[in-house]
Amino acid sequence: MKRIAFYFKHNIYFMISLITLFLSVVFAIVMLIALDLGERVKETSVGFIYLGSFSEDQYESVLTSKVTQWQTAADFELIYQGYEIDIDLTLFDFNANLTVSNIETNKNNDAHFVMSAENEALLMTHFEDNLTPTLFNAFDTESFLEDVLADMSSLKNRKVYQLKSYLDEGLSESIIQTITIDQIDLADVNQIAETIESLEIFGTSRFSILNTFGTDQDLDNNQLSIIASAIQKLTLDTHFEGYVYSSYINLPIWAEPGMNVRVLKVNQFDFSFYNRLSDTFTIDIEKIGDDSLSFTLKGYPYMTSYVSSIDESVVIPYTTIYVDNALIDETTPGVIITETDTEFIYELIITPGVTGKVISYFKTITPLNGSSTTVKVYDEQYVASPETREQNIVLKDGE
Repeated sequence: MKRIAFYFKHNIYFMISLITLFLSVVFAIVMLIALDLGERVKETSVGFIYLGSFSEDQYESVLTSKVTQWQTAADFELIYQGYEIDIDLTLFDFNANLTVSNIETNKNNDAHFVMSAENEALLMTHFEDNLTPTLFNAFDTESFLEDVLADMSSLKNRKVYQLKSYLDEGLSESIIQTITIDQIDLADVNQIAETIESLEIFGTSRFSILNTFGTDQDLDNNQLSIIASAIQKLTLDTHFEGYVYSSYINLPIWAEPGMNVRVLKVNQFDFSFYNRLSDTFTIDIEKIGDDSLSFTLKGYPYMTSYVSSIDESVVIPYTTIYVDNALIDETTPGVIITETDTEFIYELIITPGVTGKVISYFKTITPLNGSSTTVKVYDEQYVASPETREQNIVLKDGE
């Protein structure tokens, strides 16, 4: 007994510490049980708006205030071919009563919005002012508004809508340009028409004739040149840019300025250009006669207009080559006689000269509701052909 008393006497502080620790653990367990049995912390929210720290009678005022701030700060927009049309979310009315009445505790709930007929008319006017009539008439606004309301219910901060998702499917086959190229050999017409019905120009990529048809043994250089030349003319009044190609020095019978591309597979004489839009365009090729083909560019219609123009102000004069011919005189048919103080000059044109020129092609770009800008697309140079004349110079008597 004495030994036990002696033990406790010498270990009194240790025992006190042990008892204190035991009581602390018991107290902590009791508190955890009491808190667990009491009201849990709520995780209720509407979109990003946390309501767990508010009483239910505060929900409506808190939501109204924060949703109003969100409507002015959120970024919802409709995009098409680089155009961005903002959607004014303040045109949608927040239904606080319906939102609060549908709130479920400890869940992320939806916000509810409605749009009055007056505000819907304002939004439609906004779209009509920022779209072409063709696009606006094909716009499924009902489906679009349903998607906007669905995204607003979760209070997203940013949402981008593709206008193409709400357009009539047939609009992607709209005819943008059509041209005809004629005076083609029948064999070439048939070969091209039988080999290619249509070709695709993919979005945000460079189209290349050689990459597309360079390994096609059914099409020779001349036939590829015809196709490339037609596409050159077909796409001038479009958004395509960055043309790279070589031209014929002497135009084939089917070619003309602005429709003059020479393709050579082995020499890598290519024809290419860049499609900066994300849209894919198609070109349909059709035989319309024994010597002619039509080329039709199809795709979603433009919001921007593209109008081409040319400048032929740079003229390259031709040179004249003279060949002596003592047989020419005033009796020679077609002779040109020039008299000076000391001589008579008799000339006969054998080969007429052709003036050369540089043709510059420009494109005027006019965005919808915007200002026009004009850019150079490319230059084509046509060399001068020398003139050949036979000449006889006769000195006057006494000279």
